[in-house]
Amino acid sequence: MALIIATTDFSGTANNALQYACNMALANNADVLVIHCYSVPVSLGDLTIPMPVSEFKLNAEETMENHIARLHSDFPQLSIKSEVIYGNVVDAVNDLKNVHGHPLLVIAGNEYAGVKSSWMDSTLMDAFRKMKYPTLAIPPETKYTQVRKIGFACDNNFEGSEDAITKLKDLSLLIGAELHILYAQKDVHTNDNESDINSKIKDLLTPAHPMYHYEYEENIDDAIVNFAAKYHLDWLSIMPREHSFLTNLFRKSHSKALISNSFIPVLALHES
Repeated sequence: MALIIATTDFSGTANNALQYACNMALANNADVLVIHCYSVPVSLGDLTIPMPVSEFKLNAEETMENHIARLHSDFPQLSIKSEVIYGNVVDAVNDLKNVHGHPLLVIAGNEYAGVKSSWMDSTLMDAFRKMKYPTLAIPPETKYTQVRKIGFACDNNFEGSEDAITKLKDLSLLIGAELHILYAQKDVHTNDNESDINSKIKDLLTPAHPMYHYEYEENIDDAIVNFAAKYHLDWLSIMPREHSFLTNLFRKSHSKALISNSFIPVLALHES
């Protein structure tokens, strides 16, 4: 049985992502594991305040119990389990494979739209860069619908991407979604710079019968946003490499639309 992990901080956006995860699990015959990670504040300004870890754990476990009870009521046919873990959510999820096996997907809420905190400094960005598994960020109030089209913004660099490309192919086949691949370049299109997707990437994706799209003479960030809108994508997938376009993409104002409640979930695929 496939496993979907949903992370929660008990916020409204996280609760919406839990609903998304459960509906997706129902549609794809998967189990759900909900995890919450907590930490203990130890200082307030210059004043150190001793706080019992057990108290924070107990509060988190009681809140989780209430959330899981509501999910069981909403989704009685689903297998839903939970974990309350001390520490960092990325480390916790990466370590869960020892107990629960490799998840199909990690789902998290994305509160970037309408908040003052920096996306680049958020826990979600940390998960996008460091999680071992495909990580799907759900914008506020986005509801699950059948995933018919997945888009992938390809930087055409095969090095380190074999696992990510394979997982993208497997996901698209499992959920029966069309796979659209974008390769965008800033250069003017001429006979001398006719480009193609890396042959190794194409070979890995062949079983999913992807459709390839090429854009020239366009800002990469704009090309990705336009690509998602033009082909009515249900998910946009990216590889957040250390020096990729991701940093610029998510710093620019138009990108707020990309990951806000008016747009679509973003799927991060990770290097080997």
